[in-house]
Amino acid sequence: MRDEVDVAIVSSPDAQLQVDASRFLCRRLIHDEFVALLPTNHSKAGRPFLVAQDFVDETYITNSALPEKYREYELFFQPNSMYPERVVQVGFTGAIIELVAAGIGTNIDTRRIMASDTQNSKLAADEKRSPRTLVCNLFPQEGN
Repeated sequence: MRDEVDVAIVSSPDAQLQVDASRFLCRRLIHDEFVALLPTNHSKAGRPFLVAQDFVDETYITNSALPEKYREYELFFQPNSMYPERVVQVGFTGAIIELVAAGIGTNIDTRRIMASDTQNSKLAADEKRSPRTLVCNLFPQEGN
């Protein structure tokens, strides 16, 4: 291999990657944000945003029990040193949405993933959310 790259697609929390501009051209393909998924009757559903502390006493339903780079554990929970006390691993986003809608727990994922999964399921009321779930904004650090 000759140290050549035709195309590289990477995930990063940074708006602009730091690359050697003399060797690489860098363009952002998509921008997405993390959102919380809660049942509509949840006590925290009326809040304009949620912070890490809001999840400490919740059952957190996730795709992966192992923290992944640039995901909610690294970007949201870890900077605040606050983690959900109970974590349930469910490897299928559609099942997570159903469990959240049933009031079994909460979830954090990207707005794009939530929109596509709720849009393609029987839960879809519109392109962003289920009639039984609520999407809330997140702030990555306390005090923002």
